[in-house]
Amino acid sequence: MSWSTLLEYSAGNPVVYVLSYSIVGEGTIWGSSYEAFIRYPGNKRRGVIFRTTNAGFNWGYQLPDTSFGWTHFKFCQFAGPKIGWAYVGVHTLTGGDTVTYPLTSVGSQGSEIPPDFRLYQNYPNPFNPTTIIEYELQSPNKVMLKVCDSGGREVRILVNSRQHSGKHKVEFNGRGLSSGVYFYILYLGEVQSRKMVLLR
Repeated sequence: MSWSTLLEYSAGNPVVYVLSYSIVGEGTIWGSSYEAFIRYPGNKRRGVIFRTTNAGFNWGYQLPDTSFGWTHFKFCQFAGPKIGWAYVGVHTLTGGDTVTYPLTSVGSQGSEIPPDFRLYQNYPNPFNPTTIIEYELQSPNKVMLKVCDSGGREVRILVNSRQHSGKHKVEFNGRGLSSGVYFYILYLGEVQSRKMVLLR
């Protein structure tokens, strides 16, 4: 397992500081954090939890199924790959938080979690001016693939359509862009992103 730093994007990706995680079976890990949230227009926030099905190689995130608009979830506990709880505080008789918060269901038996997918490292990287971005879908789904600059501003939408399962390749042309770090982000219910470098 390896870890990498995620940057904050203004376009809806989470800020991440992991506090709690729950390992379920082989490769599936759920995580939560006091500082993990999605920021919506108007600076509104919703807490998210994270999930990997390949022991931490790729992570996606999910909004817990709750009517409460919690802005964060400090802890998570899972009984299986698709059923568990995320909560914001713990109350004990000898200390802990002064308020007891309700448990929040994250999933239920038979509930659907978006199908797994993989986003591969672009090649060549660094590139000038073109590079190939490749990803793989386990089942047909609606896909959006965007490129953002290091400030989180959208540079280009490369894909925005329903696609069949299997491997897909997209060529990105950086002509007209300045040298620097860019991120390509794949939205498919969950979100995955990778870094690429344009060198002139």
